[in-house]
Amino acid sequence: MSVITCGDPERDNTREGLRIKRIRSPNIYWNYQPHSGTVKKLVWHFKENVNPTARSRIKEVLADFGPDVVVTSTIENFGAEAWVAPHEANIPCVHIIRSYYPFCWEGNAVRNGRNCDGACLDCAVLSWGRKRASKHVSGVVGISDYALKRHLQQGLFPTARTVLIPEPISESAFVPRDDPMPMGRFGYLGVLSPDKGLETLAAAWRRVGVSQASLAVAGRGGELYTEKLKGMFSADVRFEGWVDSARFIATIDFLIVPSVWNEPFGRIIIEAFAQGVPVIGSQIAGIGETVRNSKNGFTFTPGSVEELARLIRRCAAITPEDYRVLSRQASLDVKAYGSSLVCAAHIAFYDQVIRNFRASKSQR
Repeated sequence: MSVITCGDPERDNTREGLRIKRIRSPNIYWNYQPHSGTVKKLVWHFKENVNPTARSRIKEVLADFGPDVVVTSTIENFGAEAWVAPHEANIPCVHIIRSYYPFCWEGNAVRNGRNCDGACLDCAVLSWGRKRASKHVSGVVGISDYALKRHLQQGLFPTARTVLIPEPISESAFVPRDDPMPMGRFGYLGVLSPDKGLETLAAAWRRVGVSQASLAVAGRGGELYTEKLKGMFSADVRFEGWVDSARFIATIDFLIVPSVWNEPFGRIIIEAFAQGVPVIGSQIAGIGETVRNSKNGFTFTPGSVEELARLIRRCAAITPEDYRVLSRQASLDVKAYGSSLVCAAHIAFYDQVIRNFRASKSQR
């Protein structure tokens, strides 16, 4: 297996048998290095749709690698050519949907703080090349049903075979609690930003009024927003900053995931399940597919302060036996996300795509 990615300086190296080739961004700059100027940004986005240089570099690498299939995920900097180049090289391509970038230039399908239902005009203009090139993709993996359907509804990947395969977690992270005993400890872990629903959590926590419950908020965000957020929570809430996720999860009884944006998956949820920690999550996109209400946690309407407050009160008063049922189910459910199973599912799908691609070529 070999990987092509962007980096500076260009170099080849091998890690654990995996060959990694780094090339400078074939676009006018690498988007992980901030650039200012409207003209430069417009040029960058135009080249994400048509870029002969990117196509040439990718085909050059493919000729060197000689793969049976090309798998793409984060295509920024390579843009539409990540799908055109394998097509011209007569190699099937599979794309893994982990963001909304194929049809949204921001990658999050959010505009003015609100989730987009469709594709706005500027996104349609700035992604036309990717939409056109998506017809060359032979297979698509959705990490959630919502993310997959959202792309298909936008007219992307019209001829591709599709499959739903979630994100993986290493089996070494499976450390269920032997005899879990709830102690009213709640936690949030993630980026501190408005789209994560932290303002809903702050308002809900103020309504809870349960003296024996505690809440810890872990993660980083913009300095100004973080300070504003601290002022919105009651004084008893601990802000812990950057933490080791596994260690943090080990200190809580319930993880709260109150996102208000359509997260494609929500990896932190399966990290909690791996330790037998139930999740209180908003019923939205990938989160709503992973958290099963009253099975491995509880769900609420995104942005509903009253529903979230009610669930926190309920969970703060949960009996040890009811908690053990939730914890055991979370530990069982996470097995479906184990890296061995997920890897096997990917390989089986790639093999199917390759065979179908070769069969279709032989019939022409």
